[in-house]
Amino acid sequence: MIGLSNDDVYKDLLERREIEIYNLSDLNSELRFEAEHFQKKYCHLFDLLSKKKCEKLGSLVSDEIKTGHTPSMKIQSFYGGNYHFIKTDNLRTNEITEPFSDYLSLKGYETLKRVHLKSGDIIVTIIGATYDIIARCALINEEILPATINQNIAMIRPDKNKIVPEYLVSYMNSKYGRMCLEYLARQMEQVNLNCQEIAQDTVPILSDNFQAKIKGIVNRAYTLLQQSKILYKQAESNLIGALSLDAWIPSPEQISVRSFKDISEVGRIDAEYYQPKYDELIDIIKVHNAKKLYRKIADITKSIEPGSEEYQEKGIPFYRVSDFSNFGLSQPDIYLNETKYGNCLMPKKDTVLLSKDGSVCIAYKVDNDVYGITSSALLHLRVTNTDVLPDYLALVLNSSIVKLQAEQAAGGSIIRHWRMEDIKNVLIPVIDKKIQETIANKVQESFQLRKESTDLLASAKRAIEIAIEQDESKAIEYLESVK
Repeated sequence: MIGLSNDDVYKDLLERREIEIYNLSDLNSELRFEAEHFQKKYCHLFDLLSKKKCEKLGSLVSDEIKTGHTPSMKIQSFYGGNYHFIKTDNLRTNEITEPFSDYLSLKGYETLKRVHLKSGDIIVTIIGATYDIIARCALINEEILPATINQNIAMIRPDKNKIVPEYLVSYMNSKYGRMCLEYLARQMEQVNLNCQEIAQDTVPILSDNFQAKIKGIVNRAYTLLQQSKILYKQAESNLIGALSLDAWIPSPEQISVRSFKDISEVGRIDAEYYQPKYDELIDIIKVHNAKKLYRKIADITKSIEPGSEEYQEKGIPFYRVSDFSNFGLSQPDIYLNETKYGNCLMPKKDTVLLSKDGSVCIAYKVDNDVYGITSSALLHLRVTNTDVLPDYLALVLNSSIVKLQAEQAAGGSIIRHWRMEDIKNVLIPVIDKKIQETIANKVQESFQLRKESTDLLASAKRAIEIAIEQDESKAIEYLESVK
């Protein structure tokens, strides 16, 4: 055992290891004693920030920082409306993703009046299983409103006379902004931040000119993102129009009379399964033209069901449904052992990923090979029929044409599970190849605009990091180089 009196050895340990020495007087007012709070990276962070003019976030807001809550699920009248209810899975870095697991009614929305979101607000995740889940931030835009948040998300309302919201959200999503919030977070059963801790976040106040440049880039990025969404909706409209579904209104009828033979053949006794709207949809798909150009999904794809449950902090990225949307894969917070799983199936170019558990019927066509493994909740589909384009298949799977089929088959339980035998029997309408190509081109253009938007937001974050590490002139040079 090495005694602490051995100065040379001890000094060597301090230089080479994650060891820091603090006096009791150096500790913050909360008396945080956990070692993670005093890692060397935080010393470096605050050394950098000490060279800039900084303010506490709590002094830069026009309203108190606060969280939402979840209206009682026992009161059905709180749910089923058109008000977006944002939860952790919806909040990604710089974006709020759909679908929402719940929509609130006006009555449910009014129970969260204190956190009714406004354009220019910033929301941030404050509770998660790992540090990667907390401190995700996004700026609220008009298109997402009306909306509110649950208890795992905090609302920040910047005072626009003191700081530019677009600059603040870019800083908070940057490497140093995230580190500041990680420093304030507490690791218990989960990683936690509270509103008081967020108010203590350290924010560098860079020049008005620099903040204005960041605002311009962020606004350009959001414009591109909006254009991307418009193109995607146009592709959806082209699909619905090609199938003459644009005038179809699902039957609101809630009564369907079935024989015992019908029920025993299907194996389902829940009334929801037999709603008339499902039969109407299948009839429309089957008769959309005289040649019956539709296929069961098993006839046009080859399916593979990968997955694993052995997690670790580093290694091969492990993508779950929570890391997945119809616009792609986000950075996961769980990894697998590279030695053990290095030869496992990874998504290849033109594979269509399809969710079948939890948030069922979300699809995305992979544009390039992915280094990572997906959970068993994500099915890999490879198109084997030359009459169907992968981009077209992904769009159909994301449309109401398949979502209603999935809703019928995967319902009847608290957590939705779409069985393989039901997925194989899903009907896919096959329209003219030229129309498919038109639709596919719109989808690809939409995704390209989304990528350009993502790249711009990344450049805004990087410029702020350069301004902190060096100075604003270097950061502006960088911004001019990426235009």
